[in-house]
Amino acid sequence: MDVFICTKPLQVMMSMILNNKSTGNYLYVADHFFNSKKISESKELNKVFEKVKWFKTRNEAIYVAATKKPKTVYIDSDVGLNPLIRLCILKLRSKKTKIHVYEEGIGTYRTDLINNKIKKTIYNIVGAGCYFGGAFITDKIHVFNVDLYKKNIPFLSYKVISITPPFETWLKENKQKLINIFCQGFKIEETTDTKIASLYLTDWSIDMKTVKEVPKSSRLFLKPHPHIKKEVIDKLPNDRDIEIVPSEIPAEILINILLEKFSKVNVYHKNSSALTYLNDSRIISTII
Repeated sequence: MDVFICTKPLQVMMSMILNNKSTGNYLYVADHFFNSKKISESKELNKVFEKVKWFKTRNEAIYVAATKKPKTVYIDSDVGLNPLIRLCILKLRSKKTKIHVYEEGIGTYRTDLINNKIKKTIYNIVGAGCYFGGAFITDKIHVFNVDLYKKNIPFLSYKVISITPPFETWLKENKQKLINIFCQGFKIEETTDTKIASLYLTDWSIDMKTVKEVPKSSRLFLKPHPHIKKEVIDKLPNDRDIEIVPSEIPAEILINILLEKFSKVNVYHKNSSALTYLNDSRIISTII
């Protein structure tokens, strides 16, 4: 039995792919994103795993995983001292358990996660990860782009395992299932007014300048960050129609839905990982 630990919607999807249709594994969802508990209770998600459990924190999920003595624990990150400590405690309680890290967006391939030279030296001495997959305790790292990972972090090449199928292919094949898991009943109504959609993926705040600069000839959708309060959304300018989509629906799924309805989708974002997984000429990416 394997245990997958997730703190974001993207990680839930990664775990579903890596689970590879096995029905005997567990999914542990930590309360680090909006509606995490409701999503963990999804009937569709509970068909994919033997058991889906919700936890208040990632650390609690790791602790409980150790008590199950799983064959493998899949986790989103091993970068830093705190993850190393938690994973070492897990190994002390479950010595035969393997630790596997899985892709966490574009950060997986970055080499500048730890810029402080003193901190980086300390991490190297104690065996903490300065890169995804870099902790001494980590056995394997699963990524979509094996060549890029090996190019950027060649000394960890021996740990790399390719994830298949490609994320974009899997998204299209499982679109309705994913909608049912993350935002059941969500749909976008057809329109004949415009063939162009604009999607603004916010970060922790809404940039009003971006909202105003989006061409009024397009249909504007705004996906707020889960931490943005309703009062902030209510203050959006009312001189044009802005369609607010649920924050819990992953951007990758949302963009795919928009591509079915519109001939072109303009995406405004702050270096979102979602765009790295979608290869469609109709997507126009604008980093703000």
